[in-house]
Amino acid sequence: MEITMILRPCKSPRPLTAAASVAAYELRDAIRDMTLKDLERFICPSSGSSIGVLVQVQFDEDNAYKGVKFEISAKPEKIHADSFHCYVSIMQGYWRTEHQLVEAAEDFWLNREANLRTDLFGRELVAMTTEELAAVSPYHSKLHSGFHAKDLNDALLAALSNRERAAREDDSNHKKITAREELKPTQKFLADEAKDAIAWWESLTESDRTHLPAYDYRAIGYEARAIFTYRDFMEQKQERLKQKGADLAFMNSTLPQKTGCSSGAKVAA
Repeated sequence: MEITMILRPCKSPRPLTAAASVAAYELRDAIRDMTLKDLERFICPSSGSSIGVLVQVQFDEDNAYKGVKFEISAKPEKIHADSFHCYVSIMQGYWRTEHQLVEAAEDFWLNREANLRTDLFGRELVAMTTEELAAVSPYHSKLHSGFHAKDLNDALLAALSNRERAAREDDSNHKKITAREELKPTQKFLADEAKDAIAWWESLTESDRTHLPAYDYRAIGYEARAIFTYRDFMEQKQERLKQKGADLAFMNSTLPQKTGCSSGAKVAA
């Protein structure tokens, strides 16, 4: 049984995972330049072939990604909010270091997003039946480099399903009713988004469609395909405006200038 549930859109972890990918190479070079004595205080206690990395992520007041700092570090006793610690291999080369660091960054992003959403929107999966919830995997498939909105939705669905399972262990009819009431703004948001997405989808030319993510191989319905493609398009549009720093003028009406934000990726030993 495959569950397809459309959640509210999630900010993409792509800027953070891209920064982690770049930082992995810098970290490997820094590790290779250190002596064994220098490395000793950062080594994983349970694995002499792994070294700790502390990652501190910065977000703005709207919870949009601003930048990130990577630091070779022993695991601190307390890890502050918007930070995480992981271990990367010393012995297995650049590719392994990159995989481990990107995977840890992705896990951090999804866990943080799930926590934020619970506070903002409540229990998004409360309307799922016990059988539907059981059909959702508790583990998300790692996002590949070219992931689309559907992949992100499914990864987030797995993260939220774990929270919903935990909530149902101490549930009551009153809590369920309250949780369903709290979801009404989300339901309206999704209905409005679906209307906009389908109108946009139906306005596309055949030429437009050839330049959009291909969902043909996925077992999803017409509405879901329109919504996820719309989300991919909007993300791509925003990223292109940031990269170009575009200042666009149409019919004497000038749009605000869009400026990019660097990854802010730094490596410190």
